Amino acid sequence: MEHGLPSKWLMKQADSSLCLGSCTACNSCKRAGGTQIERDRNKFDEVLKMNIEKVEKNHEVCAIIYSEEIVITDPQSALDILMRAKYEVGTKNIVIDKKLIAEDFFILRTGLAGEILQKYINYGGRIAIYGDYSHYTSKPLKDFIYESNKGKDVFFVSTQKEAIEMLTR
Repeated sequence: MEHGLPSKWLMKQADSSLCLGSCTACNSCKRAGGTQIERDRNKFDEVLKMNIEKVEKNHEVCAIIYSEEIVITDPQSALDILMRAKYEVGTKNIVIDKKLIAEDFFILRTGLAGEILQKYINYGGRIAIYGDYSHYTSKPLKDFIYESNKGKDVFFVSTQKEAIEMLTR
């Protein structure tokens, strides 16, 4: 990691100097058009715009995620949040408002929920998502929420307080 950015955003120029990928001067950026690199950089910037609050209860630490905008849009952004919480707060217990997660997460046929939650499980993460689920009519989603809440890694609850309780019991 150089310049404060993960290496995937850095590109080698013809003269071997490093570029952040958003210029139009180097050959690599001209070929890439800067578009994919700029999209990746924007996702990274979204993760930076969030705040994390450390909460400790029953000798367990949780990271509460706050932001003015959606911060989980794909598996990589979800993993970035998990790793940032681990680095900054020292925990893999994530508490997040459902408003900060892309709506596609709650449409199970997109596969987004499965991809994200599989990443969390693979990396030892636990997540409690709080918010109002009453407007969802999908039986598969309701079943998914019910089954998740019976486990110990993924929870869907109404309030932030309940989310913290689920991760610290």
